[in-house]
Formats: sequence, structure tokens, C-alpha cells
Amino acid sequence: MQETLVAPIEKEVVSADSVALRRRLDQLAFARAEALREFDANTKELEKLARYLQTAEKVSVSLEKLNQDLFSTLLGTVQEKITIALQEILEQPITFHAQAGFSGNSESVEFWVERNGKPEDLLNGQGGSVANIVSLFEQYADKIIELQWQNGKVIAVDTTSGPSNPD
Repeated sequence: MQETLVAPIEKEVVSADSVALRRRLDQLAFARAEALREFDANTKELEKLARYLQTAEKVSVSLEKLNQDLFSTLLGTVQEKITIALQEILEQPITFHAQAGFSGNSESVEFWVERNGKPEDLLNGQGGSVANIVSLFEQYADKIIELQWQNGKVIAVDTTSGPSNPD
């Protein structure tokens, strides 16, 4: 009689353990499926970001080229206008030259003047008058650039009177 009493109790314990194990197995299977879904979503997101980064690199290269082209174009316009101003003010055959150089993320500009196709000392060529005119244009250009990039906003400047000092 004792045997029959023990056996049903063991069956109930085994049965309870198997239900608990089955419940735990179901939880783990659900967690695995959820982890696989998350892994797939993350993989897709990484692929999307990789494509974006490839595009971003191309955009950065294109913007750098555009920046250099714009800088060169602007420099050409400045060169032309300063030449006209020098010729009109001094009534002499002087041409102003500016050559851009690019190194990494910075630009540099070399200035010089020529009279009848021959280079002339910018500071001493006209007793300083050429240097004074170029210096005024340089200050004007610096102020325009400063105003345009202030706080990341482009600011229109009246070129007939020049930029005003906000102070």
C-alpha cells in the first residue's frame, strides 16, 4: 500500500516539473525568436547606415570640390574688380592677381600685381598707393566673409556702401 501512495506523488512531482520545464522552454523559445527578430532588425539598420555613410562620403567630397570651385570663382571676381579699381583710380595699366591654394580644410591666397605683364612689388610699387587700395579691398572682403558666416547665416551686404560696423 505504501508503494501505491508513493508512486502517484512522484508522478505529480514529475508532472509538475515537466510543466514548469515546458513553461521555461516556451519562454526561452519566445526569447530566442525575439532576439532573432531584433538581430535581423539591427542588421537591416546597419546595412542602411552603411549605405548612408557611403553616400555621406561622396557628398562630403562633392561639397569640398564645390567649395573649392566657389572659392576660385569668387577669387576670380575679386581679382577682376580690384584690377578695374586700380586702373580707374591710378589710371595706370596695373593688373591685380590672386591665386588660391588649398591645403586640407584651409584655403590660402597669394596676391601680386603686374604692370605691363611684369610682376611688381605690391608694397612698394606705387609708393604704397596700390597696397592701400588692395588693403581696403582685403578688409572689405574679410568683413563680408565674417558677416556671411556669422552664426551660420548668410547675411546680405549692400555693396554700394560696404558693410557697416555693428559696434
